[in-house]
Amino acid sequence: MRQISLRQEAGRLGGIGVCGRELCCATWLSEFKNVATSAARYQNLSLNPSKLSGQCGRLKCCLNYELETYIEALEDIPKIEGPLLTEKGEATLQKTDIFRKIMWFGFSEENTWYPLNVARVNEILRLNREGKKPASLDKDVVEEKAPVEALNSDLQRMDQKYKNKAKKKKKKKKGKGGAPSDQANQGGGGEQRQQQNQQQNQQPRRQGEQRRPNEQRKQNDQRKPNDQRKPNDQRNSGGNQRNPKPDKPRDPQ
Repeated sequence: MRQISLRQEAGRLGGIGVCGRELCCATWLSEFKNVATSAARYQNLSLNPSKLSGQCGRLKCCLNYELETYIEALEDIPKIEGPLLTEKGEATLQKTDIFRKIMWFGFSEENTWYPLNVARVNEILRLNREGKKPASLDKDVVEEKAPVEALNSDLQRMDQKYKNKAKKKKKKKKGKGGAPSDQANQGGGGEQRQQQNQQQNQQPRRQGEQRRPNEQRKQNDQRKPNDQRKPNDQRNSGGNQRNPKPDKPRDPQ
């Protein structure tokens, strides 16, 4: 009888792991090395025993396979002992992507995480050591916003330019409209336009000439009956004057 470990027992029994393949201890792994929880911490894995342990009940042997590559990549990533100090507040480390070299920070008052490059994190750490605080995680200094009056002044200038252009165009059009007839005669239809304008100017005169005799006739027709009645009235009045009745003399008594 020989005492064997739990891993050797799992290798003899065999089985299929979480990855979907046969157990390493049952196929090719013969030497079992010690596996610590630090291997999971270097790889940013959650310390959940149900996920980290294998069928033997111990930590999975595959945690040691990529440990050396993770340790080499962590050399370029800065060690953060405390939160980053900014004018906006304190930003704490939430997550790190070791191979992409990106670190996510978040403020206690917000739920959003801000990704930062390793170079930017080193710069913020340097400013904090010097006793300085950047404006935010992305920028060192906040850009001053232009006042609203300045923006409106630019718009007003543009409006004035377009107004002046419109006025100039109107003046040019008026100048073309009041030009001499030589410009109007340019083209094939210059003579026809002159004839039409002359006809339009002559039409009201002819109509006025035709209306004058008609008006005189109407006035004469209205005056004739009045003129005829006047002599009759005068005759009646004259007859009454020619034959006046003499007053009888009174006999004196």
